[in-house]
Amino acid sequence: MASNPMQRQKRVSFLLGFLTMLLLSAIVIGFLGYTLYKIKEEEKAEKNAMKDVYVISTDVPSGGTINSTVMKLQKVAGTVAPSNRFTSSNLLDEEGNPREDLVSKIDLKAGTVLTADMVTINSEKATSDLRKQEYNIATLPTEIQTGDFVDIRIRMASGADYIIVSKKQITIPQVAGMDAAETFTVNLAEEETLAMSSAIIDAFTCIGSEIYLTIYTDPGMQVAATPTYHVSAITMQLIGDNPNIVTDAKNALYNRYYQNGGERERNVIQNEINSNSEDAKDNIETNIEEHITKQKEYRQQYLEALAGGGV
Repeated sequence: MASNPMQRQKRVSFLLGFLTMLLLSAIVIGFLGYTLYKIKEEEKAEKNAMKDVYVISTDVPSGGTINSTVMKLQKVAGTVAPSNRFTSSNLLDEEGNPREDLVSKIDLKAGTVLTADMVTINSEKATSDLRKQEYNIATLPTEIQTGDFVDIRIRMASGADYIIVSKKQITIPQVAGMDAAETFTVNLAEEETLAMSSAIIDAFTCIGSEIYLTIYTDPGMQVAATPTYHVSAITMQLIGDNPNIVTDAKNALYNRYYQNGGERERNVIQNEINSNSEDAKDNIETNIEEHITKQKEYRQQYLEALAGGGV
């Protein structure tokens, strides 16, 4: 049976439309497939370009310790990762051991991406002769608190003022939940302990002299001051004979004492001490007895607080 020309034309038109639809569908599917492929490749490339960064997890003040407890590791796109980002290698010393002497230069808020420029090395390294010392012979600033960095200074009755030890992080002990009013603890190396002992005797000898603390306002950025106090000749002899003081420390102390006018400065202190010579023995005995009494009272308060569950 012969096909109707109109029917044949409709069939051809249908076939052409169907083929056109198939072609367009293939083009669309191909385009979508290519686009999906490109997206996956870009995601893969972006994932490969991700970099590890350390993000501060809790607020850290200037001078605060930087270690794994105050930060967490996160991955971010390489395009936004700082070029000087803090890395795991920064947490290790030259021998590959975990560092314990890293501190923040500035106040860091939680969520901050840490960079190497934000961190410095604490000058107070844990040497074999480092010991925690407790004192109650210094005048404490009103707003001092645990974690502050301080210089320990001595002011003579004449007005002469010297730095005994510099940039030390101190702890204010607590009794029954309250900060001690006069006592603080500080880590000192052997030569620093001897320097403190010498200065305490000088302060006890001279009526009107004072050992006091000054607080660093921005310890992360401020470098340690150079100690200017010159110990007594007896202490210098002890330093020279003491095997617990490393050679570098001995040399530094000898240079301070014998060079740059050190002996002259010590003579200024000694002259002031000599002017109090008549009362020196009584002054020292009285002040040492007072120091011992304070220490015993504080220890008793501490033990009573422990017994009562206050600490």
